[in-house]
Amino acid sequence: MIGDSIYCGSAYCGSALVGAGLFAVSALGAPLDFKVVALDRLPGISAGSEPEQRPDMLPDGVVTRGAGTIRAAWLTGPTRRYAHGVLGDDIKASGISVELERGEVLSLELEPDAVFEDRIPRLVDLTGNGRGHVLVIKSYATMGAALALVAPVDGRLVVIAGGDPIGQSYRWLNPVGVGDFDGGGRIETAHAETPHIGGTLVLSRLENGRLVSVRRVGGFSNHRMGSRELGLSVVLDANVDGVPDIVVPDNSRTDLRVGTFAGGKFRELARIELRAEITSSLRPVQIGAGKRKGLAFRLSDGRIVGLVFGR
Repeated sequence: MIGDSIYCGSAYCGSALVGAGLFAVSALGAPLDFKVVALDRLPGISAGSEPEQRPDMLPDGVVTRGAGTIRAAWLTGPTRRYAHGVLGDDIKASGISVELERGEVLSLELEPDAVFEDRIPRLVDLTGNGRGHVLVIKSYATMGAALALVAPVDGRLVVIAGGDPIGQSYRWLNPVGVGDFDGGGRIETAHAETPHIGGTLVLSRLENGRLVSVRRVGGFSNHRMGSRELGLSVVLDANVDGVPDIVVPDNSRTDLRVGTFAGGKFRELARIELRAEITSSLRPVQIGAGKRKGLAFRLSDGRIVGLVFGR
């Protein structure tokens, strides 16, 4: 699976691929040990496997599974009441269902002026108490997208917190992940707001039943308009300082940016100029004989890239 080594740490490795101008890398801020390699295939779903299906499920939705109080979550109630083709068609979800640890299924149906403009419900724990939450994209007919946090409460499935909508119809956002991004002991969500028209990386925190924006940095995009691929960004501890970092493309999706909010201020650790658009999810992978942890992804020109952090 591993191919030519292209870039290592703060110096090129001497590969002919570098001379061909296929990659250019700048290491900014604190030193970050990483390696970029060419791969011969992209890890994915095993041949012959079929996506899990549930009753009344969104046609292109994904059943997300976990090991906590929520064992599975999926979007339901296909509807065309919000005609926005951000994910490739005008079909959205009017509801969501979860399966709890004892097999009980709870469902939630949204109000008529809103939909879940999403494919993949994300199982998270924003309070640190071990109780499961589902993070999902909720869009309002006149106000656009917002984050919504869904959880079981007293035998019902309810939206327990939401962020402020973007403020205009047909404006969207795409989550990156969750973590204690500034190292301050509180868990935040991260998302790219309006990733198609000049994206902003936003951190939000759960405060009194609201997801409140606490940090905003411009210049990011983790989605291409009309694509069903939502995983162009990922959370990991790239510089191994104990604080999760964010790996997300720039606005053109041809540069991959590695950034940290450690200490409360955004700092870019590295930027990989790929010379082609990232078109697949950033997939966790083990690379090389040492089985080092890294990411693998595909570019619009057909190249498959591996990015490995650490020596």
